[in-house]
Amino acid sequence: MPRGGIAYSPDGKYLVTGHSDFTARVWNSQMGEKIVELDKHIKEVNGAHFSADGKFLVTTSYDTARVYQVSDWKIISEWSSFGDHMYTGVFSPDSQYIITGSNSQIARVWDWRKRQLVTELKSGRPRFEISAIAFNRDGSLVVTAGAERVLSLWDARTWQLITTFAGHYYPIRSVGFSPDGKCIVSGGDPFTLIHTCQVCAPIKDLVDLARQRATRDLTCIERRTYLHQTIECPTVIPRP
Repeated sequence: MPRGGIAYSPDGKYLVTGHSDFTARVWNSQMGEKIVELDKHIKEVNGAHFSADGKFLVTTSYDTARVYQVSDWKIISEWSSFGDHMYTGVFSPDSQYIITGSNSQIARVWDWRKRQLVTELKSGRPRFEISAIAFNRDGSLVVTAGAERVLSLWDARTWQLITTFAGHYYPIRSVGFSPDGKCIVSGGDPFTLIHTCQVCAPIKDLVDLARQRATRDLTCIERRTYLHQTIECPTVIPRP
């Protein structure tokens, strides 16, 4: 099982560590001095993650997820895990959502400001925890992984499963996107794998690829549905 969590703030000023004594501690990363010990969870702290703008910190424990305001390290949001053990929590790049991974092969998408569940990302078999989650740079895609040894790639606009990647023999402990978003790296004993991801390319590149392989152009409805284009489609009136 994953234990603890470590996170640097985006500006490198703070380092947060999660501990088995139910606490998370904030350190001055330059001086190595403890700044504050955050309010205790009921169980050990498994994960910590800063928002992209550095204004918020989320910590996850087996019982709850908490969001702290970095300016004063006060709790501004907290919610329970429906009885599941939470292993990790990650902000979306725009800080609108937090996705948490649990021991029931479910990743949950939260509107953390409202403390509301948005949707559940379900894949694979039950009883396999999700312990690794990562967004790509623009927040359009998210990958989840864990004990099932398979990576699941999701569309972060519709929360639909796009594809999966295999290759690991043991649980996956970490995942991430390359800076250009065209590859996904996953780590787990004894391998670190780099997966080429054609569907991770920008929409324009995917459209060009589809045009090379398709035998016809997309219809207006298909462009609205699959490319999320805001266009008006003509109304088809059936013949009498």
